[in-house]
Amino acid sequence: MSPNPEVISRSREPDVDRSNWKIVVLGVLVVAFSFATFYFFDKLLLTLDALHLIATVISSLLFLVFAITTSFFVKNEWKLYLISFLSAAAGATALYDRWFLSGGVFAGIGALIFFLFMNVGFRGAASAIRNSLEMRFFLITRSITPSLVFGVIIFFSVIFFGNYFMWGRFNEALGERMFHQATTSSLPVLKLWFPDARFNQPVQGFLESVARTQLKKTNLKLGINPNDDTGIGFSKLAPEVQSALLNQTVNNMLAYIESKTGPINKKQSVEDALYGFLKNFIAKLSPQVLMAVGGILALLFLSFAKGVFGLFYWLINGLAFILFKLLIVLGFAFMSLEIKNREFVLLK
Repeated sequence: MSPNPEVISRSREPDVDRSNWKIVVLGVLVVAFSFATFYFFDKLLLTLDALHLIATVISSLLFLVFAITTSFFVKNEWKLYLISFLSAAAGATALYDRWFLSGGVFAGIGALIFFLFMNVGFRGAASAIRNSLEMRFFLITRSITPSLVFGVIIFFSVIFFGNYFMWGRFNEALGERMFHQATTSSLPVLKLWFPDARFNQPVQGFLESVARTQLKKTNLKLGINPNDDTGIGFSKLAPEVQSALLNQTVNNMLAYIESKTGPINKKQSVEDALYGFLKNFIAKLSPQVLMAVGGILALLFLSFAKGVFGLFYWLINGLAFILFKLLIVLGFAFMSLEIKNREFVLLK
């Protein structure tokens, strides 16, 4: 018996590409949605606009859905390679104005990584299809969806790092907007600890809110008898005593903060004061340290994006399955059954 027994196949239709124009249609759609995905994501990083966020989500979803569906219909690996290459080139074209800046080659590196992962996904799907006796759609998508998604988010991370730390696309207005959104999103956490505090309060009012909350949680010793551990709540003190104690606590807090950060304008909002401190701190960092910080932030962004996309694999594969079935129902493609005879040996 030969070590590689012959597999005899009987099928009415050869498992080869038969309609090049349909492949062109699928390829053009995949490439177009690839361009849109990275174009809108780049605009999102520069504007933080909700419309660009929605456009990025929709275009990336359409790209993944059509890329997955294409892997089922196109048989020739070289055609899949060409679609991968054009998709990566389209993503790089969305950053064309970065090519001539310092570090512009970084955009090409991101596109190359995206191209490689897209190829890995296509090859994995093609191998799974060839070795499957039954077309199990969701089983096959396990071979392509993770690779496609990881390629996209790596390119996203490259664009994130390049825009903010290499290509000088970060500006003052963008920084203020990002910081404002960060403080707004963290406000519920602040209110858990200090219900009356707000980031848009003046520094003086913010510290008073924090100090008042802390004093209300503390029983103050009267100090008449050193051996007496009994105390009185802050709210039970006379108003003038409360005011004096609150002012003393606020002044102590303000003195401690200024010893670490320098003079603070008490009439300035907390948000503006924090942003100014952060901006001055970043300005003092060396370019090497700043790049290292950028690399860490890019890795954190990669991890975050991977987790978010991972939650929606079911949606991506589900929409791809609907598109796959729809194209078959509309006559864009058809399914054919192939019968295979395989030689094998068993112990009797």
